Amino acid sequence: MRKHVMIPRFSDGLAACRTYVRQTPGTVYALALLVPALAMAAAIWAGLAPTEILRDPIMVAGGEPSEFYLGLFSNLGVVLWTAAAAICLFAASELSGAPNRQARQFLLYAGLFTLLLMLDDLFMLHENYAEDIVYIFYGMGLLYYVVRFFGLILRLDVVLFALTIPLFGNAVLLDLAPWRLLPGQGIEVPEAVASSPIERDAVRQFGRELRYLLEDGFKFIGICCWAVFH
Repeated sequence: MRKHVMIPRFSDGLAACRTYVRQTPGTVYALALLVPALAMAAAIWAGLAPTEILRDPIMVAGGEPSEFYLGLFSNLGVVLWTAAAAICLFAASELSGAPNRQARQFLLYAGLFTLLLMLDDLFMLHENYAEDIVYIFYGMGLLYYVVRFFGLILRLDVVLFALTIPLFGNAVLLDLAPWRLLPGQGIEVPEAVASSPIERDAVRQFGRELRYLLEDGFKFIGICCWAVFH
């Protein structure tokens, strides 16, 4: 009896899968093949070895598999960015009709903006291309987002959204801060604080670690708030 019951269920599921595959646009499969092929061709053209874009960054940089913790919070931030963008874009694709127009536009803009931030974080775009201009562009995008959907944001968890602004703002200010506490750059450590070169290097190292702790800490908490809000 159980055998006869299970066979129709399996066949129905298989038929549903075949129907779904047939309904999937061919461009999806084409992009799934074309994008990696183009990336590989561009890497070879730029003189890179295929392993440099195929392997994990830690391994390419000469690390060990046991050093998985390197860049842990940066990787978790990218995961949260991606999750928030995917949820917003999927939800926007499921909404239709005039009553849902504003919600659809809200989710679509939030998803695309979050996707842009994810790509920036993943590929370190703002650190390689006109950092100040990129930050201004992101600030204008966020301002438009707040003004355009202010009424809708107020109806959601406005406190959680409001937390993201100072958190991201502090992270950006620390990133752009002129004081780096590096040798020959920024503020030099006075002799009253550290008299010997070894002590001054220790103070610089402490200041550098504290700066990155605050900058990346503000950024990660801001990403968490942004992802939960959306």
